[in-house]
This record gives sequence, structure tokens and C-alpha cells, in this order.
Amino acid sequence: MKFKQLTALTCCFYLSGCAYFSSPTYSVEEGIITTADVTITALDDSYKLTSGERFETPHQSGIGGSVDEVKSSTDKVLTEHKGKKVRVSLADKNVELYGVLTFYEINNSADCRGLATTSHTIIIPKKVIKQALNGETAVVYDYYTCAGTDTETTSWVLWLSKESF
Repeated sequence: MKFKQLTALTCCFYLSGCAYFSSPTYSVEEGIITTADVTITALDDSYKLTSGERFETPHQSGIGGSVDEVKSSTDKVLTEHKGKKVRVSLADKNVELYGVLTFYEINNSADCRGLATTSHTIIIPKKVIKQALNGETAVVYDYYTCAGTDTETTSWVLWLSKESF
């Protein structure tokens, strides 16, 4: 008899919405490029992001890897992390760079903090642009940390190069 009552009570909570089941991740819905005169366009023309204009996050992969892991391989970002090939136009320099961009969901299973948990703010420092213009492969990213760990987890990653990836 108690089993039937417990089953009925569980169903009541579930069907009425009283039960709360947390997702292990959540999506950051929007972002902005704060570096002036930058336009990021997906090579497949599925999206275009422009400096100073808020954008809806165009695509997201699961939880980002550690900063060290993601910095080590563009192939991993393209394949496992569902990165998109992009063109990055720098209007003030009248040049275009190639890139790989991915956005990640945020870990919801721990007390995670940082601005990267609420908005994707893309900042491309001058030294990173200079690296790419000088023929080096450069990477820029944002990250957050969670309670109980020193791991910096990426919320987005952008690889840049003069040559196509």
C-alpha cells in the first residue's frame, strides 16, 4: 500500500511541476564584441557578429574544456567542440583573418562564477591580432571558475590566423 501512495505522490509532484530537476549545463543566450571595428562571419554564412551589437549565441557545444586543453588544438575545437570556421574582418586595418569560433554551455552542477557565466563578451587584444597578422596562430578566450576547483573552464574560444584552418 505504501508503494502505491509513494508512486502516486511522486507522479503528482512530477506532473504538477513541483519536482525540480536541474540540468547539468545552461546556455548563455547572448553576447557582444567589445573590440572596435570587428566583424565575425561564419564561412557558411549562418551568422554575422558585429562590434557593439548584442547577438544571440549562434551555436553552442557542451561544457568547455580547461583553458590549457582548448589552447592546445584547433582540431579539437573544430571536431569535438563543434567550432565553426569564420572570417574576422578588422575594418581599422582593412584586413581579414581566418578563425575558428566556438561557444560553450556553462557548468550548472557547481557554484561557478565569473562574467563569462552570464554573457559572451568577445575581446580581441591588439597583441593577439598582431600575432595573427605576423603569421602566428593566435587564440583568445574567456573562462570561469567553479567552487572547489582551480580549473579555468572556457566559455568561448576564438583561434585566429592569416591562413585558413
